[in-house]
Amino acid sequence: MASGLLGRRNGDDGTSSAVYTCPASTLAVVNLVVCNTTSSADDIIVYVAPSGATLANVHIIEKLSLPAGGVIERTNIVLDAGSQIYVNCSADTVSNVWGIEESV
Repeated sequence: MASGLLGRRNGDDGTSSAVYTCPASTLAVVNLVVCNTTSSADDIIVYVAPSGATLANVHIIEKLSLPAGGVIERTNIVLDAGSQIYVNCSADTVSNVWGIEESV
């Protein structure tokens, strides 16, 4: 059973990249923190998608312009095996996933 920092991504390419994937035979409860470390606003999109899904609007849980130095936090996201958290950002915005994993 893992706990603590489970995933990290430094964005700067404007693509949707996985920050965290829940391992096989595992249930995870996680918190996502996204911090804009630049001096200008950054448009971000956060997705939570089930295993094998192609990202689509139905998976968006957050879409906003994050101001310079701004932070968002989403807590108690429950994921089953293979589910993923993606963040799309264009500036040097840092995404971290913290939580706990439990074997099932």
